[in-house]
Amino acid sequence: MHLQVNYFDLGLHLGDEIQMFLDAIQELNAQVNVYGFEAHPALADRVRNRYKNLSNVNIYNKAISNNPDKNGMVKLYIANANRMEGNSIYSTKHNVEPNNFVESEAIKLSEWIADNVKDY
Repeated sequence: MHLQVNYFDLGLHLGDEIQMFLDAIQELNAQVNVYGFEAHPALADRVRNRYKNLSNVNIYNKAISNNPDKNGMVKLYIANANRMEGNSIYSTKHNVEPNNFVESEAIKLSEWIADNVKDY
């Protein structure tokens, strides 16, 4: 029996959880696909560069939301002091600055999986 594992990471920050997952699963004889989503473009680029030599790790600069606006965009509110850890699409989150945001393309995860992950 061949084992296939699809790992989804939502909100990557620096991508450390991806590495923890890859380290933990390496002893399995499995085909592994990693799908990482990061709404902040600079962080998405950083993580994409970190894993650029692994063809099974796919990084997307997209926010996950059930309520994107009519253009498919959301505001990503930046964490206090621009730490980049804890950014949120919710302006009411306690650690974000409501006037400090970037816009990001938003997707509904279930629809994205149906369109992009075959045999899921």
